[in-house]
Amino acid sequence: MLSKNEAEQAIYYKVLRFLEQHRGEYYPYEYQGILNYSIHPNLRTITKTDVIREIYDKPGLIPDDFNIYLAFMELIEKNFGVDGKNICEVGGGVFPMLAERIHLQQKTGSITVFDPRLSPSVQGNDRFILKKESFCSCIFVCVIFGHF
Repeated sequence: MLSKNEAEQAIYYKVLRFLEQHRGEYYPYEYQGILNYSIHPNLRTITKTDVIREIYDKPGLIPDDFNIYLAFMELIEKNFGVDGKNICEVGGGVFPMLAERIHLQQKTGSITVFDPRLSPSVQGNDRFILKKESFCSCIFVCVIFGHF
């Protein structure tokens, strides 16, 4: 069994490898912020920006009990259902983790993500539609959830 220090180091190196693979997709200040946070991460209280959350969630480093994207997806599923609906997420981020979780939950319907910074490594399909486009700067809400 790994000690706490060894476990933190393992997480740090996973994040560092992931971040290096996608370095060009982040602004320099974001890259530095992720590195600074990664030195002493606390996965149970990840309250930093979505940029940091998505970096930890994409490789599966956030425990389910503390994963905000999983919690949002479960809340949406419980209150509205996701099957058979065409859902739009505006501002999904470089790695749209909420949309990805909704897509995995859906058997029918689709989710469309709009974000000018979508990673080229995120693969869409006919039900997981990615639009690397700018959206109106007057939108003050990170996620608009609706049906179209």
